Amino acid sequence: MESSLLEQIGRKIREIRLHRSMTQEQLANLCHTDPSYIRKVESGNVNISVKRLKVLCDSLSVSLSAFFKDIDTRK
Repeated sequence: MESSLLEQIGRKIREIRLHRSMTQEQLANLCHTDPSYIRKVESGNVNISVKRLKVLCDSLSVSLSAFFKDIDTRK
């Protein structure tokens, strides 16, 4: 089954967060948001805005271009 774009984005955020040994709570604090929002994003259950994605990427020390490198945006 193909993954939706939101699911791919969520998986990528989770992968990077775990690689950085961060909890959802730590990431949420860096982004000034609630951990439940991070959970929703990581599960692909929220349509994240570009602005919010930029904040998440900045908090994870990754550029937007690097973030989307392995994501199929045609889905």
